[in-house]
Amino acid sequence: MLSNKIVVHIDPAIGSTNLGDQVISEALARHIRHMFPEARIITIASRDIGKWAKSVLKVADIVFFGGSNALSANPVFGYRQFAMGFMQYLGLSNITLMGVGWWQYQDSFGPLAHAFYKKILCKDVIHSVRDEYTLTKLKDLGFECVLNTACPTMWSLDSFEDDVSDKVVVTLTDYHRNVERDLTLINNALEIFNQVYFWPQGTLDFQYLQTLSSAIDLNQIQLLNPNLQALDDILKSGASYVGTRLHAGIRALQFQRPSFIIPVDNRAVEIAKMENLSLVNPELETVKVGEKFSFSHTTKPEVQQFLTQFK
Repeated sequence: MLSNKIVVHIDPAIGSTNLGDQVISEALARHIRHMFPEARIITIASRDIGKWAKSVLKVADIVFFGGSNALSANPVFGYRQFAMGFMQYLGLSNITLMGVGWWQYQDSFGPLAHAFYKKILCKDVIHSVRDEYTLTKLKDLGFECVLNTACPTMWSLDSFEDDVSDKVVVTLTDYHRNVERDLTLINNALEIFNQVYFWPQGTLDFQYLQTLSSAIDLNQIQLLNPNLQALDDILKSGASYVGTRLHAGIRALQFQRPSFIIPVDNRAVEIAKMENLSLVNPELETVKVGEKFSFSHTTKPEVQQFLTQFK
């Protein structure tokens, strides 16, 4: 018999200028399809929850907001990825969090934060967040049915060992600029590796790299196209990864390639507390071509606890 179940995936990757959101979106879509193989799955943009999208949300049996650092202490008047006008959130009430994180470290909650999350989050499910900090913040708001599952991009990873190759793909983060740190990273990558590639995960990452041209020779760096396929292709060819972009580093792990991440915000730091991410400093002192890179991964039991509640 044909299923009438409607599942909505609110996807931060739609309209995003950050290609890392595509890595998250791909993982979420795969898990949602696996959980609901017979359902009608509708994907809508988190950045444009307007009249039409809200009509879809109202008839959905379950709504997932997946991945990204979508939560914040001031979701109505400050940072938000639920793109709605003031007070429009009152029409939402059934969202299930799936591997969502907190925007950044924040000490206090803004006005209407508690009312906002109490109104939009589903009360009949267990929610999934990607780190302990986010779990703590939601519990501070009174939500007890929450599990720390880590990021959905890591749920299906396997343990592996491989040698650090002599070619590497490097990333920078244009909105977390630190010229001294980033020059140190690039110069050390050029010294350690025979071939250095640059992948612009964000729309302004390459422009930022160009501003460093007075201190580095950009002719020594091979530029990759600004799409996820270009990153996949260079990883498949055997490149290792070094950079400040978290989900480019996780993408490397998905392809079982050595991955070294320079943390620039709370996301990598918090996820590394429970996952075996290799966090390094920009001096790359622990990165050596030819040495064995080991990644150990065990799927957290909380992941299965979250996923199986929908069976």
